[in-house]
Amino acid sequence: MSQTKKLQETLLEILKVTTETLEKHGICPFLIAGSCIGAVRHEGIIPWDDDIDIGLFRKDYEKAREVLRKHLPEGYTYCDERLEDNYPYSFGKVRKDGTAFVHGGDAHLDIHQGVYMDIFPFDAIPDDRKLFLKQYKKCVRLKKMADLKYMSYKKNGHMRPFYQLPLIFAGHTLFSKNRIKKKLHRVITRYSAKTDTKYLFNFLSIYGEKERVEREWFQSLREVSFDGVRAYIPEGYDAYLTFLYGDYMTPPPEDKRVSHHDVVFMSFSEEYKK
Repeated sequence: MSQTKKLQETLLEILKVTTETLEKHGICPFLIAGSCIGAVRHEGIIPWDDDIDIGLFRKDYEKAREVLRKHLPEGYTYCDERLEDNYPYSFGKVRKDGTAFVHGGDAHLDIHQGVYMDIFPFDAIPDDRKLFLKQYKKCVRLKKMADLKYMSYKKNGHMRPFYQLPLIFAGHTLFSKNRIKKKLHRVITRYSAKTDTKYLFNFLSIYGEKERVEREWFQSLREVSFDGVRAYIPEGYDAYLTFLYGDYMTPPPEDKRVSHHDVVFMSFSEEYKK
């Protein structure tokens, strides 16, 4: 069996365990981004993909944190920035114990490095675009500061470009890691209690401002079979995916059908030793 196939089987296992655990507590996660495309276009993981992403409204996300911390079956671990001091992201992951899926930029960190599935919170934002952009730009600045706190002077054994070194040094010495984490969380969740806004936003996505999505697309969910695993997608998946990707039903050219993670170590039988 190929490494990609084995990875995808492990990811499906994590999705199944996570979804079943959350459903027992009345929480229903939904597939987002490329995983949602996979559900619609391939009825499972995109053949060349190496991750699964799910989303939750902020209120459900906070509930899910507690459920996953306490009720995941043995062999799986929930991780996020509020549980691991050296965890570099502001969203959660469910990892499989006894495995490894290590990014080049994370290899120096003393954290759980198992194969994982990402869990992203979707937060309410103001309908006024100027207010939203003010919030978003503040979030971007704080994320960059947070990234510097976790960045190593080396990547994959090689020194980073010279111009980056002073910034990394400043990040390591000038900022308080916990203070940045808490401030970033406050900025992201500033309007999260509102339930009547038109838009939601995934502040932690790679798509930037394009993640300003309409709430109504996610108000109800549709059950799908995702490579034989029960999963859910938003009822408004077509509007959502068209907004993010355009013609999402047409696969990219063959030379673009590659994963985008910088993986330096992968194992399905042993954990990573830094």
